[in-house]
Amino acid sequence: RPRTRVLVSIGRKVNEGTISRATACGSKSYYGDLIRIAGGENVYTGDAGYPNVSTEGILAMDPDVIIDLVSDMEERGLTAEGILAEWSSIQSLSAVRNNRVHVLGGDHLIVPGPRFIRLLEDLAWAIHPELAWKRQ
Repeated sequence: RPRTRVLVSIGRKVNEGTISRATACGSKSYYGDLIRIAGGENVYTGDAGYPNVSTEGILAMDPDVIIDLVSDMEERGLTAEGILAEWSSIQSLSAVRNNRVHVLGGDHLIVPGPRFIRLLEDLAWAIHPELAWKRQ
C-alpha cells in the first residue's frame, strides 16, 4: 500500500477546546517505528524523539492522518468525540477535512510491552482503513 502521511500526538493537553500545541512522536522514536511498520510515513522528520509542535507546525506538516493517543481518557471522563471536536477547530488540515483524525485510549498506548501488537493493530487500522481488517 502507498504510505500515508501520519502525525501521532501523545501527551497533548486535552479538554482545552482548541489545539495550542501537541507532542509529536518523532521518526526515530518507538512510535515512529510503529508508524512505519503499520504502513505510514511520519510527517515529523526532525531529529527530536518527542518534540512539542505548535498549531502552526501542525499546519505546516499537514498530515493525512492524525492519531491522538490519550491513554487516560477514560479515567479523566473524556470522550473521543470531545477530543475530536478540538481537532475540528483546525479545518484547514487535510486529516480534519477528510475525517481522518482518530483518538485512541488505554494504557497499552504508552507502556511498551507484550501488548504493543494491539497498538500496532490500532495504528494500522487508522492508517489504512480501506483494508478488510478483522477487529475485535
